[in-house]
Amino acid sequence: MDVSDDTQYVETLTTLSEGSVRRNFNPYTDIDWDSPEFAVTPTDERWILPGTDPFGRHPWYQAQSTQRQIEIGMWRQANVAKVGL
Repeated sequence: MDVSDDTQYVETLTTLSEGSVRRNFNPYTDIDWDSPEFAVTPTDERWILPGTDPFGRHPWYQAQSTQRQIEIGMWRQANVAKVGL
């Protein structure tokens, strides 16, 4: 398959190729890990599992108190990080 005569494709490919060389991301320097928004707090409702999570959509989980949902969410996320997806 010869695409050298497809100028739009070649231009897009060139832009993406050059961008991949010039742009990079370093999580150690590009993320402010000490920012308060990254603090782990046991009352943060962002730990509550969403409906897309198998536990989060289960009626038993949804019937739990907010604090218990947070505790379960923290446990779940820690285990996902521990073993991977």
